[in-house]
Amino acid sequence: MLVERTQHLRKDFTATGYVVNPTRTKLLVVFHNKLQRWLPAGGHLEPNELPHAAAWREVFEETGVRARIVSDDPDLGAMGAGECQIPRPYSVLYEIIPQSSKDVEHIHVDFIYVMEAEESMLTAQLEEVAMVAWLTKDEVLVSASFDSVKGFVRHYLR
Repeated sequence: MLVERTQHLRKDFTATGYVVNPTRTKLLVVFHNKLQRWLPAGGHLEPNELPHAAAWREVFEETGVRARIVSDDPDLGAMGAGECQIPRPYSVLYEIIPQSSKDVEHIHVDFIYVMEAEESMLTAQLEEVAMVAWLTKDEVLVSASFDSVKGFVRHYLR
């Protein structure tokens, strides 16, 4: 199994925002410069940053879109002075990141959050992404993207 085979590799924690429009007919994606693929916006957690906050920040930084997390979390009533409830991820992915000129092979433990936003003006963070776009299910399925992104649109988009 992948997890056992790679247990010796460094683990980095990342968060990704799968942003859909209100009618669930499009997914917000960026064309990643280094990977040369269409992906939802995401990146590494900052020190002391919670995963859902990192997903929200990365979406805004890479696309200019302010999205809200879509959550079906059950209310556990955690509202006291010593505990609260934060959004749970839609999924968590375990991804091998190949060795590059800048880093060794390592793992991303990627917290995936479904988010929603109106289709609005997009602003690409050109240092990391070449383009930003709202793509339909069919457009994502034929694009250069990862299987997990295509699996999400098959399941979630209309």
